[in-house]
Amino acid sequence: MTRRTADQADFAGPDADREAIERLARAAQLANEGRQGGQNGGQHGGGVPDEVLQRNTRLIEAAQAELDEVMGEAAKLRGVLGNRKKVAKSDGCDVDAIVQALRLKKQAGNGGSEPIVTRHRMVGRILGLLGHPLGTQFNLFGNDGAASDGASSEGIRH
Repeated sequence: MTRRTADQADFAGPDADREAIERLARAAQLANEGRQGGQNGGQHGGGVPDEVLQRNTRLIEAAQAELDEVMGEAAKLRGVLGNRKKVAKSDGCDVDAIVQALRLKKQAGNGGSEPIVTRHRMVGRILGLLGHPLGTQFNLFGNDGAASDGASSEGIRH
């Protein structure tokens, strides 16, 4: 007999497996009865009064209907937006640039343009430190030829 079997034999009777299965079956039966209203509240479903259940059901139903309506409208508007982007692209426009510009415009309207300008300048500075040609473009990032630590952009290229 293995060590584990011997240990189990010390605590369990000869029909331990059958007894365990019966306990599990009884627990499952009690749980099912509780869910069907046997133990926890009868026909009220867990002790919740019918009026409360009806009120919450109506509120959830109304909110779900409103959400479904809005989602349908959003889907239509996504289609309109997609069509307008296709037209702009067929007209030769850089749609990604338009979307980015509109995002920046919205961002500036919400919090001012200072954070956008600061980030733009930092991107230019980092590109310059990396020696990337975009970082050395004249006034592309509005650095006026100097980094914030006093070094000139000419010094950064070396």
